[in-house]
Amino acid sequence: MKISEATLKRLTQIFRTLSRMIRFEQFDESISSAQLGDLIGVPSHTVRKDISCLGEIGSSGRGYDVVKLHGFLAQELGLATPKKAAVIGIGKIGSALIEYGRFGNSGFDVVAGFDSDVNRIEAMKSDVPLYPAYDIEEIVRREKIELAFLTVTADGAIRSLERLIRGGVKGVVNFSPLILKSDEIHIRNVDLTGELTLLSAMINFGGLTASEE
Repeated sequence: MKISEATLKRLTQIFRTLSRMIRFEQFDESISSAQLGDLIGVPSHTVRKDISCLGEIGSSGRGYDVVKLHGFLAQELGLATPKKAAVIGIGKIGSALIEYGRFGNSGFDVVAGFDSDVNRIEAMKSDVPLYPAYDIEEIVRREKIELAFLTVTADGAIRSLERLIRGGVKGVVNFSPLILKSDEIHIRNVDLTGELTLLSAMINFGGLTASEE
């Protein structure tokens, strides 16, 4: 089955929305496609079309059963069992990701952290096991880690990515300043500085909105 990246993005937004509703017990028994569309910012027909890409779940005149839809999405999107994730680089961003806690409701759990600075590893107190960067390949393979957050400098990004790939990681969220590409795994490049620069420019122009060209 092939699904576009845009569709997958909306489906995961729906999944996370339902996860929050269930976690905080802030939901009715059913929810309409129009309500879901309002929550993620798309038309109701897009919600129905996206969900139907995964198969038939059925809906009543009142909409989708919240718990049933959440379970259906979790199963079809491969989120029913959290995948293991690692944080590479335990500076400010990496430390925040580790200290945030478990991400099971989002489909993954951080189970290891790595850094090239052994002193930093020894000084940081964490419930998540921490290792030197040269152990990435071994630990990733041993723990069957599939996902990674890359929060290192540009100098260490390529070397860390190579170690992750050799260890068997299947996807990386890259926070490093270097834009990374790979034919072997999925990579999402997150340009925090670029986003802040864009926001600064938008503020400068006042009335400009994200939807304007």
